[in-house]
Amino acid sequence: MRKLMVATLLWLMALGAAGQQLDTTRVAVPQLDYLKKSRVQKTTAWIVLWAGAAGLFTTLVVDGTEDLVVSIDNAFGGPPKKDKSYAGYYAGSVALMGSSIFLFSAAKHNKQKALEAGAYLKLEEAPKVQGSSLTYKSYPSVGVCVPL
Repeated sequence: MRKLMVATLLWLMALGAAGQQLDTTRVAVPQLDYLKKSRVQKTTAWIVLWAGAAGLFTTLVVDGTEDLVVSIDNAFGGPPKKDKSYAGYYAGSVALMGSSIFLFSAAKHNKQKALEAGAYLKLEEAPKVQGSSLTYKSYPSVGVCVPL
């Protein structure tokens, strides 16, 4: 039994054991991931900020025109109208604009993380003669990123 196990292990070591081929685009490079995440967060922050500003502007316009319409109706002796409160709309717009601050902060933090020194894994290809043909074998390489 022992001889069989040793023979099997030697046979397995002698095989060209190729691991799973990884797609080079799917290898995680943290610096690039952090830069992409930072860019997406910053774009989202700008969208949220402008959406909040548009909501605030729209609420101001609607509230102002309603005040104008109510004052004109009251001036001409129409039935008194109840003034509508837009406090919730104002609060929602300001909260939306305020939430963009956290997205801008997270984007800055991720960009700083991307610019820090770090190591990463990258798949390289080396030519290998196999039989009478030339093939390319993938192997992992380690790189170091140091900001200057």
